[in-house]
Amino acid sequence: MWETDWASRHNAHEGNPTVRHASRIDPELIREVYLLHWQEHCLECAVPDCYQMCPLYVARADQKCARLRYGILPNTTYAGPFGYGADVWFRRWGKLESRLWFGPVTPIVARRVAAAERVIAHGIVNPIARLFSRVSPERRLNRGYNLARDFVLRRLSRRPRRASEFDTFLIEAWNPADTPFNLIIECFQYARHGTRGDVMFRRSVRLEPGQNLHRIPVSSMHIDFSTTDGKILVYPENDAEVRVIFTWLDFVRMKSPLRKVAAPAATVKCVVWDLDNTLWDGILIEDGPDGITPRTDALEMVRRLDERGILQSIASKNDHDLAWGALTKLGVQDYFLYPAINWGPKSANIPQIAQALNIDPNTFAFIDDSPFERGEVESRLPQVRCYDAADVPLVLDRPEFAVPVTEDSTRRRATYQAEAKRKKIAETFGAEYGEFLKSCEMKATVFRPETPEHIARCLELLQRSNQLNLTTHRYEREEFLTCLDNPELLCLATRCGDRFGEYGTVGFASLRLLPEVPQLVDFVLSCRVAQKRVEHAWFYWLQDLLRARGYDRVQATFVPTDRNGVLWTVLEDVGFTEVTRRSDGRLLELALDTPPPSSDIVTIIPPTRSTKAAG
Repeated sequence: MWETDWASRHNAHEGNPTVRHASRIDPELIREVYLLHWQEHCLECAVPDCYQMCPLYVARADQKCARLRYGILPNTTYAGPFGYGADVWFRRWGKLESRLWFGPVTPIVARRVAAAERVIAHGIVNPIARLFSRVSPERRLNRGYNLARDFVLRRLSRRPRRASEFDTFLIEAWNPADTPFNLIIECFQYARHGTRGDVMFRRSVRLEPGQNLHRIPVSSMHIDFSTTDGKILVYPENDAEVRVIFTWLDFVRMKSPLRKVAAPAATVKCVVWDLDNTLWDGILIEDGPDGITPRTDALEMVRRLDERGILQSIASKNDHDLAWGALTKLGVQDYFLYPAINWGPKSANIPQIAQALNIDPNTFAFIDDSPFERGEVESRLPQVRCYDAADVPLVLDRPEFAVPVTEDSTRRRATYQAEAKRKKIAETFGAEYGEFLKSCEMKATVFRPETPEHIARCLELLQRSNQLNLTTHRYEREEFLTCLDNPELLCLATRCGDRFGEYGTVGFASLRLLPEVPQLVDFVLSCRVAQKRVEHAWFYWLQDLLRARGYDRVQATFVPTDRNGVLWTVLEDVGFTEVTRRSDGRLLELALDTPPPSSDIVTIIPPTRSTKAAG
């Protein structure tokens, strides 16, 4: 379901309304879907302060912040499970969010519920609420309707007992632009009511121009569906302002495997090679490694495909160790991802490679010298293009291989190799949260904010952040600039990223280095990295910094509010203890001789020499 209540109807979607974009997913093959309700939200939400102070605030019809240009607009030129595609254009900090409040229903029930909800919301509730808006600007009628709707949806959907009730988190999305971008998928699970919760899953998926289909195994997401304490987020990487049309964004349980599309895609994304008499002349298991002759035209094509960002793998009936040794001797083993060197049918190996790469088999090409092997693949996988090995010199000139060579495309193989390594690591730790965070390989860079962009971002954090804010003091710009210029203060910003994407500048802190005990004046961290142990690593780094200057403790004044209890929990976990309570807050103290727990999960990159000198 989609929150289409606040879509701006005057914003007509692009494209020819007579053209219908078909989905690759047959709803008849889906047994159940989880009843998600996707809504418009902000990555840096600090309600209600941000409505007055945030320079990015744009009033929606209900006076909440519009982080999507025209809301969630039903675009009927795209075929989805609800009869339309959800057309969204992300503004900066925009995200889609759904709470895991409900449970599974059949696709038919989901469609009927969504249709009824739209009729009630658009035809009854919203028009009446607009009439009441002069009396009640907060639109209490909408709030009451939302509570009633959630109550009904809980009754309609049964509570799932385990994650295995769902097979896949299904993402079908259209990128109407000419350039690709990444979407971040995050799942949170709450340890206890009222907390932000732990990140149980985080992954980026790449949306190429045109239609995209991604399937994420639910077993890899570590979600406990038997509780209602959780949520799932979707947002563009690096705050990109991009347009996406979602047709599927759902947890699904299949009746049978997804129907394969009979037609190949317009361009090839992955080439699967045979080996014998294809990549080399001769039969390896008969002639031995010294009896085969590499084909120079095939090896040159391997290198040129890699330059274009076209991925490559192997489907060969061979002895794995012997074949891998031959590839290593040729120096080309690193070009091939998830190679299937075994005695099984190649029509079975290719879908497994596609699943491992998380791309659709209709973007695959298969090169083999054997008419029998090509025919076997063509009959079982008609969406896969098949080429005779004798045609290798001509294949690259075909239009389906005409893809632009960019800096990004030259790094594509390395990106997939890193993802393969992450998956291998993930298999070893299961649902253990700390080990998952380590596998993310997060790095936090500490630096002095000096550029206008960094200064503006730090000021935004101080003005907007609530949950991880030491004092919630809302700086005005001139006051903040004075703070940065104060020689008695060490002012530091923190930028984060992991192997899945960049978070950007997520933190700011200021420290007064007094002769006896240094005072932490400001500490604020974006909720984007909450519960990812950035705070623990940062305070561990601070301990090292202050011990090197001869200190044995640091103090901070925590000003409690009804929103920053999350930081209080973090400070206790790090090792701060309360010294006294004063009128201006709680005076806390941290001894510098004991490292915080979980401080080895995030790597801190210290400031440069110029930043140290400034401190």
